[in-house]
Amino acid sequence: MNPVARLLSLGRNFGFAVVLLVVLLAVNLILSPGRFQPGSWGALVGLAAPLIGAAIASTPVILAGRGGIDISVGPLMGFINALAIQVLFLGAGISSPLVLVPAALLVGALVGAANGFLATIVRIQPIVATLGTYLIPNIGPTYTLIAIAAVALGGVSLAGGRGGVAGAAIGAIDIFLLQSVLTTFNVSTFVLQIAYGAILVLAVMLTALQERLATRGR
Repeated sequence: MNPVARLLSLGRNFGFAVVLLVVLLAVNLILSPGRFQPGSWGALVGLAAPLIGAAIASTPVILAGRGGIDISVGPLMGFINALAIQVLFLGAGISSPLVLVPAALLVGALVGAANGFLATIVRIQPIVATLGTYLIPNIGPTYTLIAIAAVALGGVSLAGGRGGVAGAAIGAIDIFLLQSVLTTFNVSTFVLQIAYGAILVLAVMLTALQERLATRGR
């Protein structure tokens, strides 16, 4: 595929997410210009990283099709954080990121491998296979809805087969910027949850519309 065709393909996949990103970034710069100064970029990346990571982690299962959605991503994030703090940091006195980060990734990979085994070998639906991890008691389930909304907003079809991690990452940045705007107006957590659900519904509708227009254009 030549560069021009590749660019057009990317635009069809997550063009709306890119436009929304530019609009939300402009709104944030108007409302909170000091927050986006170069000196604050490190803090902003740290705040956005969990959501971007959750969206990217949710993408492969959705892309694989079969109606697969990994609902364990959010709870697993909370579980790994608690495990790293309680066992490694407080228990063993390990504070080096060179140890904590690989250990956290290893735990996530092991749980993901177990879920993958249930979904691909035992042939259990991914949403059922990941239900056990979803029930881990913590605040993580909130991230599950946000991550799925980010994936859909980034142009990934929830039916599978279309989109990619780049679109999911852009969708996550969009939601992060939207959170920033709503937080400026002191919007409650309840309203934020409604906003995430509305984003998910809107993103699915836009994806369906794009697929319908693409089918008519063939």
